Amino acid sequence: MTPGAYISSSVTASLVVQPAMVSVATLNANIWGSTGRIGPSYDTDLVTRPEYRAEAIVNRIENLSETPDVFGFTEIWDDGLRRQMQESLSHIYPYAATSPVGRGINQLIDSIRGRWPRTTRWIAGEASFEDKVRDLVHYITHDHYDSTDAKPDKSLLQGAMGLFPEDWKMLAARRGLGLPAAWGAGLLLLSKYPLENPEFFMHPRYVELERFTQKGVLQAAMQHPSLGPITLLLTHMQEAKSVRAERAQLAQLQQIARLAEASLYPVIGLGDFNIEASLPVYQQMLSILNLSDSYREIHPDVQEKPGYTFDGNTPFSRKRDLRKRAPDAWRQRLDYILRCSALRAVASRVLEREFFDDKWGEFLSDHFGVFSTFQAVGA
Repeated sequence: MTPGAYISSSVTASLVVQPAMVSVATLNANIWGSTGRIGPSYDTDLVTRPEYRAEAIVNRIENLSETPDVFGFTEIWDDGLRRQMQESLSHIYPYAATSPVGRGINQLIDSIRGRWPRTTRWIAGEASFEDKVRDLVHYITHDHYDSTDAKPDKSLLQGAMGLFPEDWKMLAARRGLGLPAAWGAGLLLLSKYPLENPEFFMHPRYVELERFTQKGVLQAAMQHPSLGPITLLLTHMQEAKSVRAERAQLAQLQQIARLAEASLYPVIGLGDFNIEASLPVYQQMLSILNLSDSYREIHPDVQEKPGYTFDGNTPFSRKRDLRKRAPDAWRQRLDYILRCSALRAVASRVLEREFFDDKWGEFLSDHFGVFSTFQAVGA
């Protein structure tokens, strides 16, 4: 017999071709770093340690039992920490695409001081102008995130500001005073395979506090070795806290839908869509995008597998007293991995304990990750 002509049954079984698959994960990392909100200290040390959390998130990804082919991050606002995370994970993900960055709240301080030096000295008085801006920014952000009457102590100016809708105040600051955006888009897309033609598209509409961001959609074509090109659309959408914000969300969904429709390749959408799965707008989102929710495809029973990606039991949420007010109301699905009809989900799970920090006894972000695996339809 010619050597090698006989193949045992065990070897034959190992030669069975498995369907080609692609795996995708997303996480809202909540890494503000040097761009972060200014205000009183958070109630846990972990939240104030963005460098530690960035390194810990990298470590958790390296130790996953299976690393996804693609990892899409939202809310990595600090460009230095973004570069650090990207470099630390480059041995797994040699290819990356990023979105525009912003200098953060200090850019606003510098802009105001540069334009109105005498006014800023008069406002500050004996205190530093940074302290005055800290107080004002803390009030604005607290007012944005807390819908109760339990506001921090207000100055006369802050009290007067409370008479107007949040969007009016942000619009006046951005357009009337010409203040720059403080934050970019905070998107980072990592891949094991080449990313071709990466392009960032700013959202067509922002309202309220998000007027000071440059959020949008990061698009790239991943060259999968078996499935071929796949269009990835990573986004972080407007938070909906008002009718104005819901209209902005609709405009952003329509933008993403146009990008998906124009793609020549199968499409996967991922990121923090800021759309709660229990609300009617969730079905509207899927209809507009013409995409399917991979997690719900695998786990159709909402009661058994709610799939929350945001939970009040985090240091970030407890800072805003959300858990004390309504713990159930603040357990939400906001982050998704969506697929087109050319793909089908074969697995999906929430990455929760994977991003829990044993040293501090806290989660590393106020969101949990999502991990989904796909194969081509008919495979």
